[in-house]
Amino acid sequence: MIIEALYPELCNLYGDMANLRYLAACRPQAQIIQTQFQQTPAFCREPVDLLYLGAMPEDSQAMALRRLAPYAAALRDRIEGGMAVLATGNALELFGQGIAGPDGFLPGLGLFPYRSRRDMENRHNSQFLGAFRDMAVVGYKSQFSSSEIWQPFLTVQGGFGTDLQGKQEGVRHKNFFGTYLLGPFLVLNPPFTRYLLELLHSPGPLAFEQAAMEAYQCRLAALQVPGLNFRVGENG
Repeated sequence: MIIEALYPELCNLYGDMANLRYLAACRPQAQIIQTQFQQTPAFCREPVDLLYLGAMPEDSQAMALRRLAPYAAALRDRIEGGMAVLATGNALELFGQGIAGPDGFLPGLGLFPYRSRRDMENRHNSQFLGAFRDMAVVGYKSQFSSSEIWQPFLTVQGGFGTDLQGKQEGVRHKNFFGTYLLGPFLVLNPPFTRYLLELLHSPGPLAFEQAAMEAYQCRLAALQVPGLNFRVGENG
């Protein structure tokens, strides 16, 4: 199994690189490729099972897009061919049509039809409780932007959607999973991590599974308290 993380020196906010470290701990036999900013992505020259891209500073999104633009067609082909992708935080915005903001419109990779909007005057922080298939999903959001709903990944049960208004969160297309959730996402959600590894034809136990599940159940119980205000800073 080959897992590639793009631009770890850039896409590393909110502890999201722990997603990669957790996958490496779960499957020590996997080949982990960390593609630096000036390097050609591995998915262009060899089959990659999972591509990971984490959250980045907003002023770095243009840099990431410039580096990825020459590989957009190859990336589209890999996704349509079944390569798994996990994009967390504002990384999901790169795959859409572009990002609108006070300084104009930043064109995206154009792989999917949604658009994003950035508002640097207002940061949204919240907890999240949702569902994917038959599993609960927990996490956190901290973002200056939002995106249009298109083929959502998660159903919102508590908290805010991708557009910060509706009850749908993230993007799901074939084996592409994009979500504004941070945390890091895979560490917080061992049931989904198990699902993802099974999708990659690597079933089996997770690293630190008992501790991870206990923490997950504790967090889940806290988010299921009736009347909880999910917006951080507004709980009294």
